[in-house]
Formats: sequence, structure tokens, C-alpha cells
Amino acid sequence: MTDAEILLGSTFGRCLDRFSFIYSFRATSQKGMTAAVPIIHEQKRTFINTVVSVLELAKMIERKEDLLTDPLEERAAMLTNTTLKNSLIATNAASLVFAHSIIEGAALDFCRLPRSLLLAIGNPP
Repeated sequence: MTDAEILLGSTFGRCLDRFSFIYSFRATSQKGMTAAVPIIHEQKRTFINTVVSVLELAKMIERKEDLLTDPLEERAAMLTNTTLKNSLIATNAASLVFAHSIIEGAALDFCRLPRSLLLAIGNPP
């Protein structure tokens, strides 16, 4: 096997391995988000109840009338959805950064490929 073939094979294998890491990260995050919904929802309900019950804090909220008249479940659901959306955005950003580094590493290795090919055919640069 030539150095070029070894480089090509190792680069391809490394990319597959790293992309499977991204897939595992995203799959685990998705399952975790699904499982976290009832926990986050209850935390948001508790937070809303605390804010509404403390008059000094409720007075500081600009739209306290909206907060006090909106049904608790609707507000908790909205806050839960916002939390999950933010978590998904963070997961997507991390995946994108990691994928970029994988592709950049592969591109660098592929830039070394022509030299390896030239050496393999006996025509050094």
C-alpha cells in the first residue's frame, strides 16, 4: 500500500469516526431533551408561582397584569419550549463547529495527497 492510499484511508476512517461522534451527541441530546420536558415544565411552573406570589417582585415586572392573567400552564409551556429551543440551538452550534473542524482536518490531509501520489509514481516535487 502506498503512502497516498494509507493517507486517504486513514482520513476517510477518521472522518467517519468523528461524524459518528456528532450523530451520537445529537441523538443523546434529543433523547435527553425529550426526557427533560416534564422536569423543565415543573421548574417553570414553580418559578412562575414564586414570582406571582411575591408582590415586590411582581411589581417590578413591567407586564405583571399579563403574567397574572395568563394561565399558569400556558406560560410554563412557553418557557419550557424556549428552554428546549435554546438547548437545540446550542446542540446545533456545537455540532456545526465540530463538523467544521473535521472537514478542515480532512481538507488539510487531502492537500498532502498530491505530494504522496507524486512520490508513489517516482516523480518528486
